[in-house]
Amino acid sequence: MSSLPEPIKVSPLIRLARWSLLAAGIFYGYTRQSFLAKREKRIRLEEAKRKIIRDAKLKEQRRIASERDIADLSRMFTEPASGSGGQCARRK
Repeated sequence: MSSLPEPIKVSPLIRLARWSLLAAGIFYGYTRQSFLAKREKRIRLEEAKRKIIRDAKLKEQRRIASERDIADLSRMFTEPASGSGGQCARRK
């Protein structure tokens, strides 16, 4: 078996540059994550406000539609039958 050659000595300047870039990358990642987290929190708060408003509008629309349906049904079953056979009057 052959033995491995000795590792090449890396210049201290290159090693310093590598460690410096690693530290800079970690710092950048931390600050970027912090910035994005704050922005996402603000976006979620705005969406929550919009959801409350949207839900209130939908609830009102459903209430109106329900009242309209009930009125249509009551009109359908309370109007006198217009024809033979005893069928309920239908809206045309």
